[in-house]
Amino acid sequence: MPKYEEKFLEINGTKVPLRIYKEWRRTTRISMASKNVILRIPTFLSSVLLKSELKRVERWCELQFKKHPELLKRYAIKEYKSGDEITAMEETFVLQITKESRKSGSAKFKNGKILIKIPIEISDVNQSDIIRKLASRTIAKVLYDKFVAKVHLINNTHFDKSINDVRLKYNRSNWGSCSTNQNLNFSTRLLLAPEEVIDYVIVHELSHLIEMNHSKRFWNVVKKAMPGYLDQEEWLTKHGHTCNF
Repeated sequence: MPKYEEKFLEINGTKVPLRIYKEWRRTTRISMASKNVILRIPTFLSSVLLKSELKRVERWCELQFKKHPELLKRYAIKEYKSGDEITAMEETFVLQITKESRKSGSAKFKNGKILIKIPIEISDVNQSDIIRKLASRTIAKVLYDKFVAKVHLINNTHFDKSINDVRLKYNRSNWGSCSTNQNLNFSTRLLLAPEEVIDYVIVHELSHLIEMNHSKRFWNVVKKAMPGYLDQEEWLTKHGHTCNF
């Protein structure tokens, strides 16, 4: 795999992750990936020319974000520090972060705190990413039984369908999914949403146990279980980006 360097771009007060690839090429190329801006440069590019290219990337990004403001929300990096609080399913978790001489990160829950240990030598971009994943995974583990109980309660109340398994995993592409094997998958991001929104996403996925599509019949099933579901759809559209670790 090609080697790369990671940096932050400061765009309108927001830190945007940039990944720089040095390749055998004659020209530079800027693009946007799902988690970062990509800059591909020739291997022979001098440090002086690289600074010039970084300025060009900043101007290019400013123009793209001006045209598409939602993109800036996608790339915004959340910085974490000890004492930060994360509220999920009406429970508050306090982060306690320490750096140690180690190769990988670890986390455990104790007395309301998520004790996170990360390597000393780690970039800011990777640090945010590893803390987010560790916090997400730990909170999901603590709240799993509570979340599953909610799923079964809603199922027993409105659907009474067979469920094979319920899984919680960090996922940015969707809020949930339902397989033909009756496996229900939910993004840990959902744990940060208001209770009625959590209920709606659960209703949505349980409805797929009846209709594995998004036909009119499917939405009728959703509406029967939750008549006001459109309010929750609207909330996710407007505020869903705030539910991220």
